[in-house]
Order: sequence, then structure tokens, then C-alpha cells
Amino acid sequence: MRYEDKNALLSNKYLHNKEKYPFANGYEYNGQPVLISEYGGIAFTTKDGWGYGNQVKTKKEFLVRYQAITDAIKALPYVTGYCYTQITDVQQEVNGLLDEQRKPKLDLSEVKAINDR
Repeated sequence: MRYEDKNALLSNKYLHNKEKYPFANGYEYNGQPVLISEYGGIAFTTKDGWGYGNQVKTKKEFLVRYQAITDAIKALPYVTGYCYTQITDVQQEVNGLLDEQRKPKLDLSEVKAINDR
């Protein structure tokens, strides 16, 4: 996992999104908080849109994958925060916790319980 080596990750050794380094030229890591600003994107199976990776068929599958990814991030001692992508479905992108009408796709208290651990 590329996030295990904090020094390599924050030393501009790795490109992010295939085009950008963590720090602009002339800047370096000096103890700033490290945030995972976008992760997840777990989509429920649908013919009407797309999501990242393999789509899940059930709420249980979603929660298992969400917990695995979230636990992996929380296990990184240098990461101070994270943000799930995305809160709501948007047009053809169906990897939100809520649909386009803002109705939850699953019991959000279960998502909260994973985050609160």
C-alpha cells in the first residue's frame, strides 16, 4: 500500500492523479496535518450510472467494503482526517451515500458507527 511509507508519500516521490505531487515546487512536508480528502466512491449496482471499482449489490456488501477502506485509513498514524466521496449521487455518478433526491441508500447510523470506532 502506497500510504504505508509516510516519508515516501510526502516527499514528492509519488504523483497523485497521475499529474500532481503532494507539494508544489519549493515546498515540503513540515508536520502539516495529512488528510485523505477523497476516498471510497462505492457504488451500488445499477444500469443507470457508474462508480469506482466493483459495484456492490447489497447494503451489507457496501458496509463491509466501507469498513475495510475506512479502517485502513484510520490505521495510518499520520493521517488526521478523511472525507468520503461522495455524499450524494450526481447525474450518472452513483457512488453516493444518498441518492440524487437525498434519500439514504442505507442506514446511515451504521456508517457513523464505523467512523466512530
